[in-house]
Amino acid sequence: MTEEKKPKAIAFRAIVSVEPEDGQATLEKFRVKVKTDAAADVKNAIGKKLEQVVEGLCASSNGIAGVRLDTHRMRLGVSQQAEHTGWDLTEETLMERLVEVGIPAWRVTISKAEVCISCDGAIEGAAYDNESGPGKLCEACWEYDRSEHVTTVRFSDSDDPLDVRTIGMYHNDTEGEFETEWVSDGGWQGHSVIKPSKNWKLLRSDAILSMSEDAQNLAEFDKATRAQLKKMGIRWARVISPTSNIFCCGYDFYVEAKHFKKAEKFVKMFAQAWRKDEDFVTTALTGKNPRECTPTDRAFTAIASNIIAKAKEGGQ
Repeated sequence: MTEEKKPKAIAFRAIVSVEPEDGQATLEKFRVKVKTDAAADVKNAIGKKLEQVVEGLCASSNGIAGVRLDTHRMRLGVSQQAEHTGWDLTEETLMERLVEVGIPAWRVTISKAEVCISCDGAIEGAAYDNESGPGKLCEACWEYDRSEHVTTVRFSDSDDPLDVRTIGMYHNDTEGEFETEWVSDGGWQGHSVIKPSKNWKLLRSDAILSMSEDAQNLAEFDKATRAQLKKMGIRWARVISPTSNIFCCGYDFYVEAKHFKKAEKFVKMFAQAWRKDEDFVTTALTGKNPRECTPTDRAFTAIASNIIAKAKEGGQ
C-alpha cells in the first residue's frame, strides 16, 4: 500500500544483570521510548523504569535500605540498612563495598533499539525491512502484514491456484505490476483501491459477497472468463482486496492492456449470464439470496437503491 508511517519515538533497550564472582546472570530486560536521544532524556526514562524493576526484584529481600542509579557508569547500587553494615557509603566506595560483601551489583546495559514503523514499539530480535518505504518492522508486524488484511494477486502465468502474490501496508510482491491504497468511507469503514501498471487494464470490477448465491455466480463468471482468455492466449491478473466488511472482498479482473478490446467483447456476454445487478444489490443490502427475500425486503432494497443513486448524483 502507498501509505507510509514514520517512527514516533526513539527506543532503547536495557538489560539488568547481576555480576557474581563466577560470571554474569540476567535478571531483567525492558525497553523504554523517548522523544529524543539526548543523554538526560534517556537516563531519566531508564531511571523511572528501573525503580519499578528494582521494587519487584527486592520485594522479598530483608535489610534493603535503598537502591540508587549511578548515571555515570549506569550501574545500580543496593545499600543495606545502617545497623547491618555501619559503612560510610560514599559514591566512590558504594559499588566496590557491595561487591566485596557479596551484595549484588546490578549492571544496566543500554543500547539503542529500532522502532517498529507499524506498532511504534522497540524491536526485539530481528528487524525486517519495510519494502514500501523507510523504517523497520518487528517480527509480529512483519508476519501480520503478510497474512492478515492483505490484497492477493493471482497471475495467469501459473496454473497453481495457491500461487498468489500479496500486497500489504509494508510489502508488495507484484514487482510493481499493482499497488493498492486504502480509502476511508468514514469512521472505521473503508475499501482498497487498485492501481495497475500501464501493462494492465481493468476488465471487470465486482465484489465477493461471502457465503451467497451471488458469490457462486461470480465464481462461475470468473471460471468462464479465465477459460476463454486461456484459449485466446491473453494474460490476466485477478486481484482480491480487503474491505472493512469481513463478509465482502473486492474483486478486480485485469487483462493485458494491448488485448483489452478482444476480451471486452465476450466478458459482457458472460456478465449478462452470471452478474445481474439487481441480485447483487439485493444480497448486499439484505444479506439474503434473492429467492429468500420477502416483499418487505424487496421494498427496502428499492428504497435504499434509490437513495444511493441520488447520493451518487450529488443529492442528499
